[in-house]
Amino acid sequence: MDVGAEELAVPERIHAMAYDDGSLDPVSLTQSGSDVLPGFFDGKYPMYVAGNYIAQQITESAPEGFNWAVLPPLAGTAGAAQAANPQTMSVAAESEHVEESAAFIDFFMQADHQAALAQGDWLIPSSTDARDLVAEQTAGENGWDAILASGEGLSAAPFQSAVNYPQWKDQYATPALQQYLADEITAEQLQTQLTDGWNSLG
Repeated sequence: MDVGAEELAVPERIHAMAYDDGSLDPVSLTQSGSDVLPGFFDGKYPMYVAGNYIAQQITESAPEGFNWAVLPPLAGTAGAAQAANPQTMSVAAESEHVEESAAFIDFFMQADHQAALAQGDWLIPSSTDARDLVAEQTAGENGWDAILASGEGLSAAPFQSAVNYPQWKDQYATPALQQYLADEITAEQLQTQLTDGWNSLG
């Protein structure tokens, strides 16, 4: 594993926003899910980092007249490409209802059904037709313009085929990033922990 300047660019930028210019509240980086929303609604911090699925909770819980937007993902040397995290559906060969199950999957994957599901969970539809339909139905409001645009950059990332990646992420990367974003370790220490953690699994 090579953890260099490009690999550290996003965590360093987030760290700088929290501890240098104050555009992110450091506390918000240690919170999970909707825990960050009360402070956001109260104006304690102007932005926060979270999955786009939180947008549904904003639309349901924000005070009347609350003005907000979803920012596009950060662009790197390869543009705004980001790893896709698709959900898969399959039919067990042992099933007594293989044909019916396959028919349901075909039904589920139709653009209008993907679009309806997307608007309920705010996850990016996998097909272009479904994304176009969500764009039409929502008129891009409530952050959908940025969310759908980021769907154009979804790709299979090299790390997704690395056998040890899930274990490394859980045991080393996540704890190290949590320490770094809590300002408990330096970027150099983060780099060392990420690299040494990977090497220990080899």
